[in-house]
Amino acid sequence: YADRLRTGAAFVRACAQELARDANDLAPISRLPTELFLHIVAIVNEMEPPTVPQRGQLIVGSNPPHNVLVRPGSLGWVRLLHVCAVWRATISKVFGLWARHIGILPRAFSTFLLRSGMTTPLTINLDFFSWSYTSPSDVFIEQIPFRRVRSMTWALRNADEALWLLGTLRDLRDAESLINLRYLNVCSPGSLSRPPPVDMAPVKIPHLSTLVLRTIVWPPFIAPSLRSLTLSRSS
Repeated sequence: YADRLRTGAAFVRACAQELARDANDLAPISRLPTELFLHIVAIVNEMEPPTVPQRGQLIVGSNPPHNVLVRPGSLGWVRLLHVCAVWRATISKVFGLWARHIGILPRAFSTFLLRSGMTTPLTINLDFFSWSYTSPSDVFIEQIPFRRVRSMTWALRNADEALWLLGTLRDLRDAESLINLRYLNVCSPGSLSRPPPVDMAPVKIPHLSTLVLRTIVWPPFIAPSLRSLTLSRSS
């Protein structure tokens, strides 16, 4: 009897899913041409990007250390994938939608990269201060196809992480890895735990036009195309 109940319940769930798919197919928006539907998705992508949680002061004694949550994060336009299987399949194939918000949702970092295709220019935005459960490690660096990166923003938890990041960018194996980078923003609070090397080699970014360093770490740069420079110390 129990087996028959389970079989019957599975049959009812399958029927409900089929009815839901039929209802989705009859909805007016489902009859839109794909090009028009994707234009609407692009507008939502622009107006409702994913957002990181806003955090306040560090909770004393917390282990692992984390900050007070002021405002939760949001999936933004990514929620459109949850509407139905057809929307999910259609949106997943549009490289440009995924290439603009890589890193805002760190746990989906690999998924966003995969769905951004092989040639679409990338915008990287990694906020390790807000996402207190993760850290800037080689795992992220190894995944980034730097030749495709047009813009990078890194919000780090301390100046030591900023020094690590800038040293990593300087030491990339391929000398032309940053050939397409136009915008770089590095932000970190606090001071270094030890003095930086006196003879720091420069970071070479030939086509960088905007550089923002809100940190105590200001290494030398070679950026002949630079048009905008912002230097400050983040509190």
